[in-house]
Amino acid sequence: MKKTFKALKLSAAFLFVLTGFVGCDKEFTELESAVLGKDNANFSTDSYEIPIVAYNKTTESVQVNGLASYLLGVFNDPVYGQTTASIVTQVTPSSYDPDFGDNPEITSVVLTIPYFSRVIDFDEEGNAEYTIQDSLYGDYTGAIKPFKLSIYKNEYFLRDFDPFADADDTAQKYYSYSDGSSDNMAYNGTSVINFDNLKEQLVFEQESVTPSSAAIVTVTDAGTDDEVTTRSAPAFTAELDAAFWKSLIIDKEGGAELSNANNFANYFRGLFFKAEAIGDDGSMVLLDMASTDANIVINYSYDSATAGETVEVHTRYLLQETH
Repeated sequence: MKKTFKALKLSAAFLFVLTGFVGCDKEFTELESAVLGKDNANFSTDSYEIPIVAYNKTTESVQVNGLASYLLGVFNDPVYGQTTASIVTQVTPSSYDPDFGDNPEITSVVLTIPYFSRVIDFDEEGNAEYTIQDSLYGDYTGAIKPFKLSIYKNEYFLRDFDPFADADDTAQKYYSYSDGSSDNMAYNGTSVINFDNLKEQLVFEQESVTPSSAAIVTVTDAGTDDEVTTRSAPAFTAELDAAFWKSLIIDKEGGAELSNANNFANYFRGLFFKAEAIGDDGSMVLLDMASTDANIVINYSYDSATAGETVEVHTRYLLQETH
């Protein structure tokens, strides 16, 4: 403590001397006059109002892959009519060539895609309260309108590189495309892709999806001494069919399908999120696909022999959504 005090004391003295040297000027200059001129020391600026006009404008095809955020849902514009936004996404496993242990059994499969949200308040217990108002398109001063959502296994291969480009390492780009009858199309530079014609098994369906500002509350080990409650920012969540993911992932343990990134991308070509209007209406929301919380979690258990006894171990396998 004594050494610190001395160091500070010496620094203060040095600063004082330096200031004294800089300030020793025999000829004084009026700062106001030197900088602005004596008659211009005090001035005011007139204000000028410029009108700002904001409007929608139709565009040609734009790139729709490699983005950090994506739209999902239905939006009705008073001039341009209805737009339906759907999503096709690939997923990446947390590890390849996994070992799921003996007698693996899936307990649940949970899909999560966060909304863009912000904290607006805290409740009496100190928990954050959120709003997703900034992520919604249109005037939502009242109730948020629901839309229908169906999730399919995608059949179209989402390649990383463009085979028709001059350079071998040119990233593949996909562009928006519509023929007036469907919004679920894309253009890859050489051909049009209609994802409605390239969907396979129905993985999930919900007749009415309403984006919500409510926090996601998760309870683990409910009813036990180890019960834990966690809260996270608003997100779209869905519990998926365990049998589908057992056949797709767990049963492929040791196979070539899960052995590396290329094999997996060709084996499981992602998911097609198809949005539809309900009664010619709905809502559109911006999803944070770049978030690490945008994933599919396969919760499962397996048998493990410890000290001559077989115990049930609970763990999970993570599939990260890519964009």
